[in-house]
Amino acid sequence: MRVKPVENKTIRLIILMFCVIHLSGCVFITHKATIAEGINSAEQIVIVKNAKTKEGYLTAIKDWMVKNNHKYIVIDPVDCKLSDQEWALEYAVTWQWDFTIFLNDAEIKAFKNGQEVGNARYNVGIKGGLNLSKWRSAEKTIFRMLDNLFGKE
Repeated sequence: MRVKPVENKTIRLIILMFCVIHLSGCVFITHKATIAEGINSAEQIVIVKNAKTKEGYLTAIKDWMVKNNHKYIVIDPVDCKLSDQEWALEYAVTWQWDFTIFLNDAEIKAFKNGQEVGNARYNVGIKGGLNLSKWRSAEKTIFRMLDNLFGKE
């Protein structure tokens, strides 16, 4: 039995719609932040180094600090008790592979005297889907997160 051309087009359309809906369901990137009130007037900010994270992430945080005229020091977590620090930042990051490595999930937390007072979070979602912005510069993402955390955007 021969399939009519109209049915062929209908089947192709259904397959195309299924693919678009399926792939678009995986395409979302979220940025969330709670401003760390008062952090902009900090004399110095302690950055707690995360040894499990690529060095480039810490470098981007330090570059942002310099660009925005914030004094900082980097401390190993073994040597740092958050409650002893007036202002401190902690960060955690995961990377994924999809043709190339990309920043999948990141969080920066701000602490004042050991109490969390703000945070910024970035998440690509389920495998990132086809959203091409997941491959954008990690530095730009980190800068945006810090801008949000410090209330600059």
